[in-house]
Amino acid sequence: MACDFGVVCFAPHVKPDDTANVGKYLVVWQRQHGTWKVLCDSYNMNGTNSPVNQ
Repeated sequence: MACDFGVVCFAPHVKPDDTANVGKYLVVWQRQHGTWKVLCDSYNMNGTNSPVNQ
């Protein structure tokens, strides 16, 4: 099993504090019969409606 995570920007030249265009992602991979398959793919935006910001 492996994972890939990070920050994604949905507009050119976005600054990290631009909550409308910046989000986070997580992809979990699982090896099946010698090839890697996506087990779970998830993301969320850093928008003001995020429970983290409340």
